[in-house]
Amino acid sequence: MLFAEQNKQKATEQIGFTEQRIHSLEAEIAEYRETLAEEKRQELELEDALVAAEKHLSQIRESHSQLKAGLDEVMQEQQKAERRLFELEKDKAVNNNQIDSLKNDLQRLAEEEKNRIAEGESLNVRIAELEKREKEEKAAVSALEIAEEKRQEEVARVEAEIEELNKKVQAIHRELDAKRNEYKLTKSMVESLEGFPESIRFLSSAKEWNKGAQLLSDIIYVEADYRVAIENYLEPYLNYYVVKDLDEAQAAIRLLN
Repeated sequence: MLFAEQNKQKATEQIGFTEQRIHSLEAEIAEYRETLAEEKRQELELEDALVAAEKHLSQIRESHSQLKAGLDEVMQEQQKAERRLFELEKDKAVNNNQIDSLKNDLQRLAEEEKNRIAEGESLNVRIAELEKREKEEKAAVSALEIAEEKRQEEVARVEAEIEELNKKVQAIHRELDAKRNEYKLTKSMVESLEGFPESIRFLSSAKEWNKGAQLLSDIIYVEADYRVAIENYLEPYLNYYVVKDLDEAQAAIRLLN
């Protein structure tokens, strides 16, 4: 009985503990239900907030798309501006180089102009000297022209004299040629003894005859005024040999006989 009482008491304690546990669980369940209801309410609120947030997000995305399109356009414009800026900077660099080159050219041209001015001054001095020299040369040329005119006149006079002398020389040459021809003819006649007697030609060709003997016509020479008279007077004797002595004359006679 005691065991049964103990078991009953233990069972009663367990039942009481179990009931307490049930009450505790029911309280927890009620609390959980309240919490669940609150969570559902919060869930609904969150769902509403989510819908509102999604709507707002959609608006934001749409706005973002518009902003992105605008940003892309701005970026394109910025890129264009950057390219334009790059081109402008490049043009600026080129222009700066051109400006530097032009400055150098201007400096060089200024130096050249300075040198040209100095050269011009030097040339002016040189031109003045040349003009002075030109005047002197013109005066000298004028004097030379006058001297040349006189020389030409002298040359013309000398040429006229030379021409006259040439005419005289030609006349002398013609006369000399005539004399030479006459001399050659005479020499030929003398050598061949043409026109002389046969005895004279025979003696001149004889080996025994004295070749040094001369004819009287070869020995006698007189002035032209007396030549005809003398030749006429001595004509019978002009073809006679003149010998040294009587023996030579007799030898000639013997050769002829």
